[in-house]
Amino acid sequence: MVILPRIKSGVFQDLSNKTLNSLLFLMNTYYVYIMTNPLKTVLYIGVTNSLLRRVLEHKQHFNQKSFTSRYNLTKLVYFEIFEKVYDAIAREKQLKRWHREWKESLISEVNNSWRDLSLEWEEMKSGMALIKRS
Repeated sequence: MVILPRIKSGVFQDLSNKTLNSLLFLMNTYYVYIMTNPLKTVLYIGVTNSLLRRVLEHKQHFNQKSFTSRYNLTKLVYFEIFEKVYDAIAREKQLKRWHREWKESLISEVNNSWRDLSLEWEEMKSGMALIKRS
């Protein structure tokens, strides 16, 4: 089971991998997510319309000069789902203004061990070959 944080209604729900994988490919769905490095010393907050693709790009260091590549931010530790891009962008901006302690508390509420949530996606392993560096 995967704990998916704050699905639209703000309620935490347990979902199977099959259900989660289906949600990851919905049209008009936007995600706010938090990545960290293996030592959990740096946090990155982003917004995307394709969480699977974006996490793969971070893990593969798709853009060598990016912040996430420089600091090896390869662990997805938190994400939220939105129907409207404006809501997702507003939430991203809100989280970016938060103190680190608040962000850590938010992550720990749903992912106490700060495990990499993307490791539980079945398509992740087969999808690694989908994104090629230029």
